[in-house]
Amino acid sequence: MGTISNSTYDVAMDMIYSYGPNITHDNVKTVRNYLFQNTVSDYDNSTRGVTKEEIQNFLISKGMTTTQANMEIAALETLGNDIVFFGHAYSSSSKIWIYAEQE
Repeated sequence: MGTISNSTYDVAMDMIYSYGPNITHDNVKTVRNYLFQNTVSDYDNSTRGVTKEEIQNFLISKGMTTTQANMEIAALETLGNDIVFFGHAYSSSSKIWIYAEQE
């Protein structure tokens, strides 16, 4: 996870949309690598071994509905990885990204 600029977010979203409905595990990793290279602060790579319920609760705590959280979990289960973006609490010019991968 980390903080990125809104312009980095825009490029990442363009990448994701360009893959369309046939997005793959490797496509998501390509986007993740782009995000790693462009993270400006708050980088963390320490959380491991979380449950689906913990992921769902976390996503809901960040403003997602239960349906949205379940859709992200389904993407994680289908592809084996997923990226989620949130607005930054202290900067309208930044976003937070979180990458999850099944072990």
